Amino acid sequence: MAGSGINETTSKLIDSKTRNIDLSLISLMVGDNTQKLSAKMIGNVEDIVNEENKKIGFTFTIEMPKIQDIDNAYLLFPQGIVEDTKGNQNNLTKIVLSTKLLAVGNETGPNSGFLGNTSIKRKDIQQMD
Repeated sequence: MAGSGINETTSKLIDSKTRNIDLSLISLMVGDNTQKLSAKMIGNVEDIVNEENKKIGFTFTIEMPKIQDIDNAYLLFPQGIVEDTKGNQNNLTKIVLSTKLLAVGNETGPNSGFLGNTSIKRKDIQQMD
């Protein structure tokens, strides 16, 4: 299945000319408190490509100060900050920050859900950093 790709010209998260990420759009939520993210970019934005070598997204790395309650912390990406070439926008995205390992006993085959998420097949995971 081919994705429609990211439209970097209309996406707010990435500057299409400098390819810098606007970290001010990302919030940090610890418990019930949402605050401005204190982070800096490490390295450059890297493209994600599909089997046909078409750019379908991008990835980036940030460095943040230590968070005391890390197992109750999330990064929040608000709705509408990334748009694809067909005009679809991202939903509110909440990324869990955690140091806990999850049990994978239910991942018995290549089509098992990855870390309990049935929309991601274990066979599709290439690398975790």
